[in-house]
Amino acid sequence: MPTIDVTQKVLDLEGAPIKDPPKEPGGPKTEMTIRSACIQALMNADAKATGDEKFKAFMLAQRIHEEDNPHFDVKEITTIKNAVGKLFVPVVIGYVWNILDPPKPKEVPPQKEEAPATAEPAPAAAPAQVAPAPAPTPAEPAE
Repeated sequence: MPTIDVTQKVLDLEGAPIKDPPKEPGGPKTEMTIRSACIQALMNADAKATGDEKFKAFMLAQRIHEEDNPHFDVKEITTIKNAVGKLFVPVVIGYVWNILDPPKPKEVPPQKEEAPATAEPAPAAAPAQVAPAPAPTPAEPAE
């Protein structure tokens, strides 16, 4: 079960904190955190969600609200990622998903070792020996 620091700020592509919308009209904007993004997403349940799914989303949001470093199982990570994916724009989705479920580093295939280059060129093949042609035989005299 991964432990996630939900107090981390959500950053844009340039590394600047993304702002949450104000809680009340005309109120101040605050910096978005993993916590606020996850809670907003979980509390904006899909209209087609069952009561049980909404209750589980609420309980997960409550745990995120109360703990700075909650532990999540794979199913909870999937639930949060799906909720974040439905509510937010790509920059928030990408940042939050990378924190919740970091991509595994790609393995670099081992490179083939090349045969060491030789300093001397290969010797040239000797010219083929040609056998001498047989000597002509003298013609017999005509009778």
